[in-house]
Amino acid sequence: MTISGALKSFLLDRKNVVVVGVGTPLRGDDGVGFFVAKRLQGKKTSNTVILPTTSPESVTGTIKKFYPSHVIIVDSAFLGEPPGTVRVVEREKLLGSIVSTHKIPLGLVMDYLEASTGCKTILVGVQPKNLGFGEDMSPEVRTAAEKLVETLEKVLAEGV
Repeated sequence: MTISGALKSFLLDRKNVVVVGVGTPLRGDDGVGFFVAKRLQGKKTSNTVILPTTSPESVTGTIKKFYPSHVIIVDSAFLGEPPGTVRVVEREKLLGSIVSTHKIPLGLVMDYLEASTGCKTILVGVQPKNLGFGEDMSPEVRTAAEKLVETLEKVLAEGV
């Protein structure tokens, strides 16, 4: 299934959506989620909040205040695919083989949000190429990020 199809299916019964872009722009491709969220900020989408952050656990209170029905998290993820590959990361992989640079694993953050708000959560991962400190985002990941922004704009606008 395409990312567009997966997101449309995930958002079928949405009411309030939060998009959380995770990562630090200081570490090359690790900033892909932050980049996507910053690009989405200010776009006209109904009942949607966009949060770019370097630390997803630090915005759980803000997310909860919005009473989300759905939370989409975008982050770099080691998918074992070519750089720039975009996939929905299966939940069981979040606690297993996916390497995380977060203080609290994203799977636990997602579990907490679901338990405390009743929302549905999904992680959209982008395979990084370069995570070097002070490096720019790789061309492959930047292209994937631009396409993901377009996809999210279209999918989020469909409920307007």
